[in-house]
Order: sequence, then structure tokens, then C-alpha cells
Amino acid sequence: MEIGIIGLGRMAMNMARRLLRGRRHAVIAYNRSPTKTDEIVEEGAIGAGNRAFAVTAVSVPRAGVLFG
Repeated sequence: MEIGIIGLGRMAMNMARRLLRGRRHAVIAYNRSPTKTDEIVEEGAIGAGNRAFAVTAVSVPRAGVLFG
């Protein structure tokens, strides 16, 4: 399964790590500060340079969930 995560705060970063742990999911991650994106890329995620890429990188059909 492909999952896009936009915003890598404490909760989202931990969710991404758990999804990557099993190696069954592809995580596409974006954060407005590149250091957070780089951190999760080192753990196996696909880094997105902007929000538009993060959305289009996930295969169709897409479903969205908004936290906040």
C-alpha cells in the first residue's frame, strides 16, 4: 500500500516509522522543513520536495485523511 503523509510532526512521524517498519508499505512524506523529510527518508520513506508531488506520487485511486 502507498501512503502519503504531509506534515511530519510527532504523531505523523511515528505513524510513518511504524508503517515503514514492516516493509509492506511505501510512505511518501513531505514536511515544510526539509530536515524532517530527510530524517524519514533515511528510514526508508520516499521524500517529496513539495505537497503537489506528495499527492501525485500516490497511485490512483486516492483517499484522503486530514488531521489537525
